[in-house]
Amino acid sequence: RNLILTPVTQARIVPNVYVTSPLVETNKLVSPGGILLPVANYGPPVHQASFTVRCQRKIASVKSLRYGSRTFKQTNGMVSFSLPVDLTDFIVLTPARKK
Repeated sequence: RNLILTPVTQARIVPNVYVTSPLVETNKLVSPGGILLPVANYGPPVHQASFTVRCQRKIASVKSLRYGSRTFKQTNGMVSFSLPVDLTDFIVLTPARKK
């Protein structure tokens, strides 16, 4: 993955989603109700994968279909969290309600 992302990194382009485990793949699907990350692991189970998601909206919660609510940090337009990844999972980032 690092080899493929070299031109992107050199151009200082920030990917929509970054995962620390090289065989874990996800995409960012955005809707008015939040962000969905379908996750697929093409390698052995990962004890703890770290995810960083580009997100300008304030997030109220991060939930994994498999592992439930996750603690997260949101700074500078990025949301970060970690969780184990077996084969597949779905992660939902729910935006905070507008006042």
